[in-house]
Amino acid sequence: MQANSLAAYLMPGKMQDSPEATSHDPLTPSQAGFARPVRRGGYGRWISLAVAFCMQIVAGVVYSIGVWGEALGGAAGWTKSDLATLKSAMNLGLYISPDLGLFVDKFGGLGKEWPAGVVAASLLGVGWSILYASSVHGSMPLGVGMLAFALIGHGNFAAFCAPLRANSENFGPERKGLIDGLQLTFFGASAAVVAQLYEHFFGDERISAFLLTFACVAVTVPLLSANFTRRFSQEEARQDPEAGATSGHTQGTNAFKTTFFWRLWLVMACSGGANIWFVQSAHALVNNFAPGNSASTVVLFFAGGNISARLVGGLISDSLYANFVTVHSLRTGRVLLGIPCTFLMAMVSLVLVLVDGHVSLTLLCVCALLAGVSEGMLFAFWPGAVRDSFGSTTFSWNLSLANTALGIGTTIYLKAFGTNPRHALWASVPLCLVACALAVTLFVFPAQHPYEESMCSDDVTDSDDGTSA
Repeated sequence: MQANSLAAYLMPGKMQDSPEATSHDPLTPSQAGFARPVRRGGYGRWISLAVAFCMQIVAGVVYSIGVWGEALGGAAGWTKSDLATLKSAMNLGLYISPDLGLFVDKFGGLGKEWPAGVVAASLLGVGWSILYASSVHGSMPLGVGMLAFALIGHGNFAAFCAPLRANSENFGPERKGLIDGLQLTFFGASAAVVAQLYEHFFGDERISAFLLTFACVAVTVPLLSANFTRRFSQEEARQDPEAGATSGHTQGTNAFKTTFFWRLWLVMACSGGANIWFVQSAHALVNNFAPGNSASTVVLFFAGGNISARLVGGLISDSLYANFVTVHSLRTGRVLLGIPCTFLMAMVSLVLVLVDGHVSLTLLCVCALLAGVSEGMLFAFWPGAVRDSFGSTTFSWNLSLANTALGIGTTIYLKAFGTNPRHALWASVPLCLVACALAVTLFVFPAQHPYEESMCSDDVTDSDDGTSA
């Protein structure tokens, strides 16, 4: 049994013809009525994946602002309150991006992802150049800084979204959790990479050189992505002759019309917002709980937990998907990861708020590590859950809708609870526990929407435009 399951995971095309595998093992996407893509692309899909890793590092810079943000503020004449506003502008630019979701879906067809790469290079180039000019000029209006951070955030979404969709499709739904986890591992690693590069090669006294360097990187990598990122299996998703049904995964639906979407949205806002607030407030947390220590150390531990959880969580996500997918339900087992990730963030916040006074750097780093694990598990399941539940045709649009939760949640934590991190930590305890309860309902009450019936029908036919007849 175990040998067959492993073989089915590694060689799904061969195991689909095995009667024993069909009758005993967890359903493969083909057996569940989903499309069975033919793998193409050769080395091209591996090159596309490698470029995606670099794109995620560029996009993940949002997590490192807690290290270099105050130096930029000092150079540009911005106060701590101004920096909180600028962080919110970047978060909103990154996470409120339905326009880019529509853009990627509309212009990323036929295996082409270059438009998103060009847009990302343009937005990031302008945004980082403005920040560089602000640091050199010595004084810059807050509105100009907000514009720069919003452009960077918006460009980061394009850098995050396009390679994620393309490479997930290149390797098939049965490995989606693993491929998503690998890509998002580099997104999480970005904070640690950038923080260490900043500390060792630049420092606060060379903030302008750091900003100029990253401006060049943020333009070069998306342009590489425009040339090498492709969806090689885009046109191979089709009706499976053995399953006799059209894949629901090749269709799309308006996610915001379902209660499942809004429950997932609240989970991401309450728990994911707390995760991102934690790492972006690394400097404030160190000053409040362990003064005299380096914020980059806290960011490094957060990134370590984040990287591990995204990779391992991706593997677990695939396993949960395979064990719960059926032709009769849209229940996605990936959402079970939401239960431990939300509860863990609630416990991290509770530990810190119960401490009276200062704590050791070791305890703060352990809390940062666990907060990173929580955020990593969240990212290991939610993009896959969106595609499992709402299809791939409008994946970028639905992803951008769900992504708004992270921007709004993080902004609330940054702005609504003042500059004292203890206030935000107090608020995150009940909010994350509510998110934990909602995560349970995501599994118990899965998405319900129009194309569910077509997945279970025995007489569904394909049409040229990919809809059911």
